[in-house]
Amino acid sequence: MTIRSHAVRLLRFAQDVVFPYTCAACGVEGEVLCAACRSSITLSGSGECVFCGDASVGGATCDTCHGAHALDGLTAAAAYHNAVLRASIGRWKYHFQALLGEVLGGYVVRSLTPAFWSLMDRTNAIVIPIPLHPYRLRYRGFNQAEQLARAIGEAYALPVSCDILVRFRLHRSQAHKTHEKRLALKNPFKVLPSDILIGKTVVLVDDVATTGTTLDHAAAVLKQAGSACVWSVTLAKG
Repeated sequence: MTIRSHAVRLLRFAQDVVFPYTCAACGVEGEVLCAACRSSITLSGSGECVFCGDASVGGATCDTCHGAHALDGLTAAAAYHNAVLRASIGRWKYHFQALLGEVLGGYVVRSLTPAFWSLMDRTNAIVIPIPLHPYRLRYRGFNQAEQLARAIGEAYALPVSCDILVRFRLHRSQAHKTHEKRLALKNPFKVLPSDILIGKTVVLVDDVATTGTTLDHAAAVLKQAGSACVWSVTLAKG
């Protein structure tokens, strides 16, 4: 672990000891996200193709886009433009508030309705989070997508695999990229040798979806490794 990583961890520890928890959105003391702010985040579901925006059932990739993309569909719990959700995600990822993952994971779990599970073979499903590059994981100390994936696995008694899909290329944070630059990214993922994915339905989990490029890259290598279906679940879509 680097000196910088040690410093970050010590800073987080000091903050937890010296300062009480404050709401990520409004700043009130006592909780990482207060009850009033939690209630302002509404589940929106997905009803459009992530790649072209055309209406689709449950967020399925439309027939036109499916020819050019590996991802079979995307279901998002809420819209990223919600100010409370956006503030919470920022505090979670960039201010290292790992406890927010427990709260935000609840929204994802509640968004997965029977209608969602009817779109795939749940009996043959495995949950896989989008991985962080090892450098970024050391810096942040946790993978936010893994927190969401484990919440889904626990709620629906599904296996969660965090070590088969790996990120070998480090990209600058997606938040700083234009739409065009996101689309031009090279695939940063690979699947480690294994036959565990053959014939499986993969529930691919991430925090935020924008163009769907990152998820589509991951879906491509998962299908190359034998997955029959790759459907993404995210906390937010923007």
